[in-house]
Amino acid sequence: MPVKRCKKSVILFFFVFISATLGQANWNYATKGSDWIGTCEKGTIQSPVSLTWSADSNPYKTKCFMTDYRPATGVSCNLDHRSFVCEGNFGTLYMKDIDGRAIVYTADQIRFHHKAEHKVNNAEYDLEMQISHKTAHTYLEYNQHIAIVSIFFEGTGGTNSVLEAFDLTDIAVTQKSNLNIDLTSLVNQDTHVMPNVLTYYGSITTPPCTENVNWLIMTDVHKMSSEQLDFFKERWPGGNNRILQTNNPIHQSDESSSEDDSINGSATLFLVASCLLLYVLIFKPDIFIKYMRNY
Repeated sequence: MPVKRCKKSVILFFFVFISATLGQANWNYATKGSDWIGTCEKGTIQSPVSLTWSADSNPYKTKCFMTDYRPATGVSCNLDHRSFVCEGNFGTLYMKDIDGRAIVYTADQIRFHHKAEHKVNNAEYDLEMQISHKTAHTYLEYNQHIAIVSIFFEGTGGTNSVLEAFDLTDIAVTQKSNLNIDLTSLVNQDTHVMPNVLTYYGSITTPPCTENVNWLIMTDVHKMSSEQLDFFKERWPGGNNRILQTNNPIHQSDESSSEDDSINGSATLFLVASCLLLYVLIFKPDIFIKYMRNY
C-alpha cells in the first residue's frame, strides 16, 4: 500500500512539474502577463515599472557607467508571435551596480517591445529597445546578474538608421541573419555621469521573470518613421509589452525624494573623478602609464 501511494505521489509531482513547465513555455501576451506564474506572479521586484523624475528631483540616481558599443556583424534575429530577439556581439558596458561595485558587461542580445514597457513621467512610447548585457565578471556572485539598457522610440520622425539595419520590411519573416548592427549613435559613449539615465533593480520582463537585472532607462527619446512603426504594429497587433508591475519597492519613492536623493558637491566631484579615472584606465592606458613614469 505505501508503495502505491509513493507511485501516486511521484506521478502527481511530475504532472504538476510538467504542467508548470509547459505553462511557462507557452506564455503569451493575451493578458499582458497578468496570468504568468512562478516568479512572474510572486516576485517582489518585478519589471517593468513607471518612473517619475526631473532634473531637480531624481530618486533614481545614475551610477557611473560607460559604453563601448561597436558595429556588430553577422547578427541573427528570431521573430515569432511574441518576440523579436537579436543576438550578436554589440560591445561592452562598464558600470557600478546598486552596491557601488564595478562590473564589466558584454552586450549580447536585443529585444523589441511595442508598446514600450517602461513609462517615464507617465509618458507611453511606441517602442522600447532593450539591450541585454551579460556579466564578464569572474566572481560567482555576479554570474547570474545582467544589465539592460532601455531606449525609447516614437514614430513621429523620419527613417531611423539604426532600426533600418534590422530590415523591418516583411512581417512574415521569422528569421534574419548576417545583419550589421551599429548601436553607437543611440548612446553617448563620451558621457560618464549621465543625468538623463534612470537606474533601478528589477527583473526581466518575460518568463521566468528572474529578478537579477540592473536596469538603465534612457530618458532621451529617438525618432522613427511611421513605416518602421507599422512593422511592429502589424507584427503584434495587440502589443508584446508586459503591464506595469506595482510590487517593486521602487514605487514607494516614485513621487517623492528622500535625503539620499541629493548628492552634495564634493560627492558629485568624487563620482566624476572616479569615472574619468576608470575611462583613462580602460580606453587610454598609455596616458596613465606615461603619467606614472613621470611621477
